[in-house]
Amino acid sequence: MSDADVSTPVTPADAPPKIGPVRMIIRGVIVVGVLALGMMVMVSLIKSKPQAKRAPEADTSPFVTAEPVHATTQKVEVEASGTVQAARQVLIGAEVAGRVTWINSNLEPGARVKAGTALLKVDARDYQLAVEQQAAQVSLAASQLEVEKSRRRVAEKEWEAFGEKPPEGSVAARDPQIKAAEGAVKAADSGLRRAKLAVSKAGIVAPFNAMVVSRDVDLGQQVGPGSPLAVLVGTDAFWVKVAVPMQRLSWIDIPGVRGVADDAGSVVTIEQHLGTQTIARHGRVIRLVGAVDAVGRMAQLLIEIRDPLGVTDALREGDPGLPLLLNSYVDVRIAGHQLDDVVEVPRLALRGDDTVWVVDGDHLKFVTVDVVWRRRDSVLVRGVADGAEVVTSPVPGPVDGMKVR
Repeated sequence: MSDADVSTPVTPADAPPKIGPVRMIIRGVIVVGVLALGMMVMVSLIKSKPQAKRAPEADTSPFVTAEPVHATTQKVEVEASGTVQAARQVLIGAEVAGRVTWINSNLEPGARVKAGTALLKVDARDYQLAVEQQAAQVSLAASQLEVEKSRRRVAEKEWEAFGEKPPEGSVAARDPQIKAAEGAVKAADSGLRRAKLAVSKAGIVAPFNAMVVSRDVDLGQQVGPGSPLAVLVGTDAFWVKVAVPMQRLSWIDIPGVRGVADDAGSVVTIEQHLGTQTIARHGRVIRLVGAVDAVGRMAQLLIEIRDPLGVTDALREGDPGLPLLLNSYVDVRIAGHQLDDVVEVPRLALRGDDTVWVVDGDHLKFVTVDVVWRRRDSVLVRGVADGAEVVTSPVPGPVDGMKVR
């Protein structure tokens, strides 16, 4: 048997000490006391901790921008565009043959001339000689007539000597000879007038107040009847032809339509934009062109612009500014009829085709309106109360009756 198989006996000194009942109770009391003290400390700390105050609930209603609107009387305007054209344009041509001997220094493109101003002259010496020749023919024919009248008086006296009268209209009474002489006088006088007319035609004058567009002749040039000399356009008035939708015609006063007088057409504002400068003139509707526009199938109106070059302004103010230019593109605003009790709202305030939003207290309200006229930046409507605040800003997720600020 080995040593490992021999067990060692346990003595009382080696055994763990035994705890008595009293000690067990004391130890339990201590543990309970420590736990109770810890609980008291924890409760005290919890009670003494500051309590966080709950913040009031934030107002999340959206902000809006609104403008007060009021019912007013408005005059509608029909907007259009067109090209400036001449109301009067003429090609000046030579009426007699000859060499050009004089040209007005103002007969240059862009220059302005008044009615009756001499523009150029054709050599008229041959025509002046013809006047002198015809004047001599008139004198000769008049003398021949007097001779025949004298012969008739002699013949009448001879017939009276025999106590008779020559038959009426007979050769013996010299009536045929006198008629022939009178015809010769008329022919000579007509030739004289024709010769004088040729002299007057040798000088070319402006038929009306005009601006020179082009000159097609030069000094010393030989011209004949019909030879083109210059092109002139009238400066008293220009025209603008514009196309407008047919449904707009009922809003415009057009002479000759619905009893409108010739001088009572709608007033028109014409604007030509040259860079940063705008040339403004006023005109009037004068006619409805009797055909629709071939491209847009729209009605065409003719507008007359008086004093397009600002000549009257120059006389009145001393500075006419820039003139309205022919063939230029212009914007046109035609004054239409009057609308009563309408509200003007910004175009961006119209939601869809017939709805605006208004602020009613602190709530959003949808209002259905009747759109009676549309402008470039605004619309005229009925159905909005006078003084209502119309929303002009976007609103996220708009709902009728929602709260707004």
